[in-house]
Amino acid sequence: MRILNLADNSLRQMLARFFQGLTKLRYLDLSGNPLDELTIDVFRDVKVKRLILSFFQSNQISIYIQFSRTSKHSNVASA
Repeated sequence: MRILNLADNSLRQMLARFFQGLTKLRYLDLSGNPLDELTIDVFRDVKVKRLILSFFQSNQISIYIQFSRTSKHSNVASA
């Protein structure tokens, strides 16, 4: 599977290795889900080239992304 559209599915959380086994996944749309937090463990073993995270909730979410050997933390608030 190369494309996965999970937009507007009322997803509130994703457990570690949620996409395990989807090694060919390149496009992932998670927009419109009231996710509270995403961690790097959710995307372990996945090499997504396009990740869409457009949220329509008023709350703030935390996204933890790891690039190579450095980790970065971003707070993303919906507009």
